[in-house]
Amino acid sequence: MPPSAETTPRGARIGAGVMAALFLLVGGLGLMAGLSGVRILLATPARLQDGCVALLMGVLFTAAGFGPLWFRWRVVDVDERRQREAGERHPGQPWMLRPDWAARRVVHSHAGIAAFLWLFCGGWWAGLAFIGTVNHAKILAEIGAHPGMALVGLLFPLVGLVALHLAVRTTLLWLRFGRSVLAIDTLPAWPGGAFRGRVRTRMPAALQGPLEAELQCHSVRWVTRRMRSNDGIRTETRCETTLLWAGATLIPGNCVMPARSGAVIPVEVAIPADRPPTTMGPSGGDGIEWTLHLRATDPRDPPYAASFPIPVYHRGGF
Repeated sequence: MPPSAETTPRGARIGAGVMAALFLLVGGLGLMAGLSGVRILLATPARLQDGCVALLMGVLFTAAGFGPLWFRWRVVDVDERRQREAGERHPGQPWMLRPDWAARRVVHSHAGIAAFLWLFCGGWWAGLAFIGTVNHAKILAEIGAHPGMALVGLLFPLVGLVALHLAVRTTLLWLRFGRSVLAIDTLPAWPGGAFRGRVRTRMPAALQGPLEAELQCHSVRWVTRRMRSNDGIRTETRCETTLLWAGATLIPGNCVMPARSGAVIPVEVAIPADRPPTTMGPSGGDGIEWTLHLRATDPRDPPYAASFPIPVYHRGGF
C-alpha cells in the first residue's frame, strides 16, 4: 500500500515540493513565452517567424511544466487514495488493490499504443515541416557546402516513416481485434494450482490451428547507475527483467466458443508449487509479476496476440 502523507519521510516531502516548484517555474516561463509570441504576432505581423517560434516554445514549456503536475494531482493522487481505501476494505488481500483484478476484468487493447504513435508522428512531422519552412534556405546552403549532411538529414524523415508504419500497423490490429477482455475465474491463482479464465475478443471462432496460452513469471528491478563519460558523471535508470519461469499450453481451435461480438477463449494453465507469488504493487516498481500471453500459432489464422497481468498469491494472501 502506498505510504500516507503522515508516514512519508520529511526529506521526501521536501524533495517533492522542490520538484513541484521547478515544474511550476517551467510552466510559468512557458506561459510568458507563449504570451510574448501572441503579442509579437498581433503587434508586428512582419515578425511572423519570431512570433511562431515564441508561441511554439511557450506551448511546449507550458505542457512540460504544468502537465506532470496535473497528472500527479488528477491521476496519481486519486489512484493512491483508491488503493488506501481498497486496502482498508480488504485487509490481507493485496490483489484487491488493483481495480481490474478486483473486478475480475483485465483489458488488453492496442488503442493506447496507436494513439501515442499517431501523436508522435504528428509532432515529428509537424516539427520537420516547421523547421524546413523556417530554415529552408539555410538547409539548402548547408547541403550545398557539405553534401554528406544530406544523408544525416534523411535520418529524420526515415524515423518519421518508421513511426508512421508502426502507427498504421497498430491501428489496423486495433480495428481488427478491438479490445480483448480477460474474465478471471481464479482470484487469485496460487502456486501449486492453476490459473483459469476466459478471454473475449473480436476474432473468428473457427480457427485453423490451436492458440497458445503462456504464463510468464518475471522479476522486475529498477536499477540506477552513475556512469562516467566525456561530459562528466551521468545517472542512468533502467528496468532489468529476469524470466523466472514460463509454462504454456495449447488451446485447440474447437474449444474456442463463438460469441455475439467474436469469440470466447477458455484458458487454463498450471502453476508449479515452487514458483514465487506476485509481489509487485499496483503502481509498479520492483517485484515479481505474472503475465498471461495469448497468441495464434497457425499462420493461416489472424495474427492475434494479447497480454494480461494476472494475480498469483499464496492462499493466505501473501
